[in-house]
Amino acid sequence: QQQQQQQPAAQQQQTKAQPQGQEQQPRAAGERVPAALPAAISAHACAGGVLPGPPAGSASCVGLVVVGDEVLRGDVADANSPVVIRACHEAGVTLARVAIVPDALGEVADEVRRQSERCDLVLTSGGVGPTHDDCTLEAVARAFGQRLVRHEGIVAALAKFYSGEGELNAEQLKMADVPEHAEVDFPDQGYPLVRVGNVFVLPGVPRFFSTKAATVLGRYLARKDVHRRVVHVFCEESLVASAITSAAAAAPAAAVGSYPQFGDVAAAAAGHKVYVKVTASCVDKGAADAAVDELVAKMPKGVKYEIVR
Repeated sequence: QQQQQQQPAAQQQQTKAQPQGQEQQPRAAGERVPAALPAAISAHACAGGVLPGPPAGSASCVGLVVVGDEVLRGDVADANSPVVIRACHEAGVTLARVAIVPDALGEVADEVRRQSERCDLVLTSGGVGPTHDDCTLEAVARAFGQRLVRHEGIVAALAKFYSGEGELNAEQLKMADVPEHAEVDFPDQGYPLVRVGNVFVLPGVPRFFSTKAATVLGRYLARKDVHRRVVHVFCEESLVASAITSAAAAAPAAAVGSYPQFGDVAAAAAGHKVYVKVTASCVDKGAADAAVDELVAKMPKGVKYEIVR
């Protein structure tokens, strides 16, 4: 893991812990507060309070940070990104960025900071366990200029979970260390929801992630009715590319895309080996319809197509 060099004591930010936790001493590896922070984040951090989150039903731009060397190595397939992708698509919300980053403190912190500045809502996946490479909570603390504190509510939950196994060990207690101004919520019996500003820290295990993500996205996404038109064009994509470009130009508000399909049942039924699935999506039904109308109008002579919806 990347470690930040220790700063002189005079340069270190001194912040009192919140009542719910006891401040942890910085690790020997060095100071946990970054040298520079965005102005808005710095102002809140210096004020010593919990950073406000997005208002319910307001998030129209979402980011996702997937943390784990195992994902980058291919040892574990990323099952969590599709959950967020589908939810954003169904809600008509922009998923601005999905980043898969290694278990490296500095890289996770940089990505969290970058997405927090750009998006209304950011989810992180993974890196919240008890092992040496689990650094997401510390990285989020660094991204917001905060220290880690021991959250007694999480300690109590861990003690209950591990009851009968003796006192909690240092590795288990590590999971109770959160950014000092984090908001911690226990919506169910599993891992708590930890929020710092517009960043929500979620576990990486898919069945736990999906449950937590549904809770967060269900509360904060700004849902819109998206109108989606679909046309199957039975030819090679290059033959219809000009018509697709015209469709996109005719309705700039609509998201127009084309996706070649090979060996598909629908193509075989129409006597073709390949077809192009053309989609036009927009919250404005008129824009989606205009794109399809233009596509049909500019369709090359002799090319068969089917308006699916």
